[in-house]
Amino acid sequence: MKAIIKTEKTRYNNAFEQIFWSDETNDALKRWLEKREHLKKTMHFKEPDALFTRLAQWYAGERLTNRALAEVLKSWSDRAGIPYQNAHSYRHGTGHRIVKGGGSGPDVMNILRHKSLASSTPYVKMHGTEV
Repeated sequence: MKAIIKTEKTRYNNAFEQIFWSDETNDALKRWLEKREHLKKTMHFKEPDALFTRLAQWYAGERLTNRALAEVLKSWSDRAGIPYQNAHSYRHGTGHRIVKGGGSGPDVMNILRHKSLASSTPYVKMHGTEV
């Protein structure tokens, strides 16, 4: 339940990082891979080796991009009747939940893959009644 991925952040001369995931995430990933194989039989995939692909008719089988993910999150936010939540909103929420659950700044730094503790500071700030 780990992988080595190529990252776009190369300013630290480390274009590859090791990531880990939970049993729950592993189960979800297996279900997606099974679903993807089923979909490949019913629709043309432009990039069949991409792990995550778009499923909309015009873009079916194309690699899922940051912009496409943002469109999906916007659509889900609209359907749920909540303010728009982007991918960074979820990341920020995860960092905040780590602290609320008893985690420390270094925990946030390690889990969110920050290069310095200063990058984790916004995530550890408490607001309102949390203080």
